Amino acid sequence: MRLSINNVTPTIENTMTNITYNGTETSPITCDSGFDSVQKWNCAIALQIPIHFSFRYFLPSLDQVVRGIKLISETFGGSRVWLEIGTYIGSQGELLFDVNIWIKSQMTQEKFDQNLTKVQKFACATRDRLAQEAVVVEFNNQMELY
Repeated sequence: MRLSINNVTPTIENTMTNITYNGTETSPITCDSGFDSVQKWNCAIALQIPIHFSFRYFLPSLDQVVRGIKLISETFGGSRVWLEIGTYIGSQGELLFDVNIWIKSQMTQEKFDQNLTKVQKFACATRDRLAQEAVVVEFNNQMELY
C-alpha cells in the first residue's frame, strides 16, 4: 500500500511500495509473520450504565460503572469504555438527554457462551440499584433491555 499526501489531499494506491510524505520516502510496512496467527473474536458484549446526577444516585451510578469495567475486563481480558449522550423526546414534546457509560469487549464464542449470564445478572443488579426501568446489554449486534 502506498500513501502519499499532495497539497493536503491524501491518496492511497493499492501497491506495496514505499510511503511518501512531503517528498520523503520511507520503507513499506510489512508483516513477516503472515496472517496465520491472527486472533478472531467473533462475539462482542456492550453494557450501558446510566449516570444519574441526582444526590441519591450519582455515587452509586459511578460505583456501578467501576464494577462493570472490572467485571467485563476480568471476564473477557479487557474492555473499552466511552461516554454517550442520548437524546429523546419527553411526554410534553421537549428534548431530553441522558448520560451513559458504555463498556464493551470482544471475545471468542466459547467465552461469550460461558459468561453472558454473568453480564445479564449484572445488568439486572444495576437496574435495581439505580432504580431504572431497564439497563441495555448489546451483544452480537442485538440490543436487549434488562
